[in-house]
Amino acid sequence: MWLLPISIIVFTIIIAVPLSRYMAKIMDGNYQPPRPLRWFEKKLDGGPQTWKQYTVALLVFNAVLFVYGYIVLSLQPWMPLNPRGLGMLAITYRNEFLHFMNRMTGFELFPASIYGFGDLPAIIDPRDIAIICGLSFVICIFGGVLPAIRAGRLKPVEALRYE
Repeated sequence: MWLLPISIIVFTIIIAVPLSRYMAKIMDGNYQPPRPLRWFEKKLDGGPQTWKQYTVALLVFNAVLFVYGYIVLSLQPWMPLNPRGLGMLAITYRNEFLHFMNRMTGFELFPASIYGFGDLPAIIDPRDIAIICGLSFVICIFGGVLPAIRAGRLKPVEALRYE
């Protein structure tokens, strides 16, 4: 029962140091990708972009990933590596997590005396999930587009002066 959460935490800890070194190498400009990746990067590289081109590329990319993520989540009960048909693992194990946190901290997150229930109830409605995903998508788009527009209006020399 605890194998998945523990393995996620362990994997995250193991991969943190090599991934951070890799990202630092990229940010410093010292990274040279392997030959097949260089070819792939050259095919994808469209050259410099205006803020409008960047915004359109960002919107298309986010829309594709949004649709892909929604399809994957919707098809979870029928996925081959999901033999018990669990659509959402976090919702399924929500009460076990709350009991685990109670045992570890000695603090009850949702006291039954206040909230009137012993276990955390959950109703999974696909319409609610679609609304949540859609609003999250809109918020993320505005969070990326508005700063991109503002940054696109700046002159590079003036923008770097205040760094």
